[in-house]
Amino acid sequence: AESTEAAAPAVAERAFVVGAGTMGRGIAQVCAEAGLQTLLFDADAANLARGHAAVLAAWDKLAARGKRTAEDVSRFAEN
Repeated sequence: AESTEAAAPAVAERAFVVGAGTMGRGIAQVCAEAGLQTLLFDADAANLARGHAAVLAAWDKLAARGKRTAEDVSRFAEN
């Protein structure tokens, strides 16, 4: 007999994003904004640095436009 009981949904707590290009850094950004502990990885250290800088710049831009607070940006960066 099969169970008809639905399984509880899994809850993600962490995200590991491989590739710090445009898509990877965007995924990492929204994961961090969602409160997930986020690790961005790229085999090329320079690409990783560019990706990280781009995420920080995007958050600063959102704060400057009033779409995020400085507290939001600080909290996102901790993730």
